[in-house]
Amino acid sequence: MLQEASLKGLTDVIRILVQNGANVDADQGEYDSPLQAACVHGHAEIIRLLLIHGADINLRGKYGTALQVAAFFGHKESVRVLIDGGANIDAEGGRYGTALYAAAIQGKTEILEVLLERGA
Repeated sequence: MLQEASLKGLTDVIRILVQNGANVDADQGEYDSPLQAACVHGHAEIIRLLLIHGADINLRGKYGTALQVAAFFGHKESVRVLIDGGANIDAEGGRYGTALYAAAIQGKTEILEVLLERGA
């Protein structure tokens, strides 16, 4: 339920669920975690909310980390929020390899610039 709400951008639903004890790192479906699901559509406000409630910023799933997902889909604000929140910019693994690789294979030049400016 939390992952689906994260994917759809339902901030108020997420707020209610996490305030009532929902596991912010629960593997509930396709995207391995609510944080990674939020990154698919670049829901930066939800990313912030999940991080405030203790989501593991470097949790790896089949697509890699949340940063790799955000980079792959080209969500600049989400990438910045994750890096500022302490995401491992050079994390490897998952379908996308690294955030830098994920952005490169998708032609996301703005994301490449952000990642390189931040030390990738």
